[in-house]
Amino acid sequence: MPSRSNAAIRAELSARSQYIRVPDFRAIHPTDLELLFNGYDAAFFQGALRRAIGDVPRHFGLSKRMTRAGGRAKRVHDRTGKPLAYEISVSPTILYNCFEEDHGAITVCGLAP
Repeated sequence: MPSRSNAAIRAELSARSQYIRVPDFRAIHPTDLELLFNGYDAAFFQGALRRAIGDVPRHFGLSKRMTRAGGRAKRVHDRTGKPLAYEISVSPTILYNCFEEDHGAITVCGLAP
């Protein structure tokens, strides 16, 4: 059941993160993104994401330059197309703004949640 899985991921993040202690947090670290990636992969994809990526390194980051997109996933590859790394980054500014009372409408890929 997704709600139990989300609660378990939230509890794991709260227990392991040095930055996220409350639902409307004001600090996040790339290691928190990795915890979330691993939690959602295990709960909803049964490890399929990790298996698909294999031993290609994953990098998690925060970007202050993203002003329109909340996040980005990118595959970095060499000239032959062989993946060198996967990069997942989010915009902390947009993320934190979601906690404001007057944040306005939130859309993801043009769709309201």
